[in-house]
Amino acid sequence: MKLYFIKRFLLLMTFISSTAFASTVMGLSDEDIITRAQYVVKGTVSSIYAAIEKAGTPFQYITIDVHEIYKNDPEKPLSESDKLVIRQMGGTVDNITLDIDSLPKFAEGNEVFVSLKQDKNGYYYVVGNSQGLYKIVEDKLINDTQNSKTLFVRHGDAGQVTFEPGRVKELGMEQMKRKLEIVITQEEF
Repeated sequence: MKLYFIKRFLLLMTFISSTAFASTVMGLSDEDIITRAQYVVKGTVSSIYAAIEKAGTPFQYITIDVHEIYKNDPEKPLSESDKLVIRQMGGTVDNITLDIDSLPKFAEGNEVFVSLKQDKNGYYYVVGNSQGLYKIVEDKLINDTQNSKTLFVRHGDAGQVTFEPGRVKELGMEQMKRKLEIVITQEEF
């Protein structure tokens, strides 16, 4: 009987002491993402590759060919012919796969609208994680994150926009340009 309680106690302690890992992504507005970004660009994903780093962790390297720049850092300006390399955890190398839900998902050939910051090593990362990446489809910006609290949803023939939680976010390129102009103008004052 005493052995039974000791086993139960050890089993209970094992469950209590185990650590759970999770990530929480804070829902940011487009304006928050633009404000926090160093760069906001439109470009094409020209290549993606993964490599093992830091104790066996896969990292992805995503190359973006820049076509248009909507926000630029005056201290480290980009030009419209630049190639930017985004570095983020994840990818598959030698049968080792790491997939992180909150990170943006890129595909070669996609045209994208992305908010970026540059790290101390010269690589870029997406501001707001998956919330900072839009795919461009027929002059519409599509953000398919499930992490945003409020998302734009287009309804009806007239293309009315409403706000609904947990749906695909879609807005026109002109709408995003207006948001960029407003935020950048506010930053200048």
